[in-house]
Amino acid sequence: MGRNSYWYKFSSIVANHSLGISFIDSWVKFLSPVVMKYRHIGFEASRYVFAAANTAELILSIPCVAHLLQTNSISWLDLPIAVLLAQVLYLQPLLDVRSVQVTEFGIGRIKKIAPPNHASHHAYVVFEIAKIASLVYWSYTRI
Repeated sequence: MGRNSYWYKFSSIVANHSLGISFIDSWVKFLSPVVMKYRHIGFEASRYVFAAANTAELILSIPCVAHLLQTNSISWLDLPIAVLLAQVLYLQPLLDVRSVQVTEFGIGRIKKIAPPNHASHHAYVVFEIAKIASLVYWSYTRI
């Protein structure tokens, strides 16, 4: 495997990191009776978790960008990096604004009143799926 095993392990770690935070931690958090009653707590916690996760992913993407610049070729690794940049530079600020609205104005504090759906949240989920799928595909094509 040699050099390719590094990229396999690396992309697997990043994919698992995204999967764990985006699809396990986030959804399970909102199953808690306390968080369901006081949804603003979950929104505030998620805001900090995703900011930290995106920062970690940006740092982890540095070797990937270096690899892409070194090889000077387009690959499946371009997709998760492009998605990550879209998430960090465009979607995360929109979701932060929404989270602050929910937290400061109390939308959703009463269990029966759910915040209205927000298109940027759905876009973030779709982008996260694309990022994870492309990382998994890329890692298995490098074995």
